[in-house]
Amino acid sequence: QVAEDAALRWDIPSDNIFAGGFSLGASLAWDIACTQGPVFAGFLPHSGALWEPAPETCAAGARLRQVHGVDDTTFPLEGRELGG
Repeated sequence: QVAEDAALRWDIPSDNIFAGGFSLGASLAWDIACTQGPVFAGFLPHSGALWEPAPETCAAGARLRQVHGVDDTTFPLEGRELGG
């Protein structure tokens, strides 16, 4: 609904609307890409990953470009223990 509102309000072509985020926002972008599919032109998560357990499959057609530093100690690409 947010993408539809933005497209109408500012006359943005739907093929120019991407979902992205940083850290947990990136995890949300991954989640939308896998559970909702191509509702955006693409997904641009930065320094975030899928929540565990990761889905066995993702929705077909989602275009996604992941950026993540290999030395990220706050949100390591391979995950980390929460609350411990």
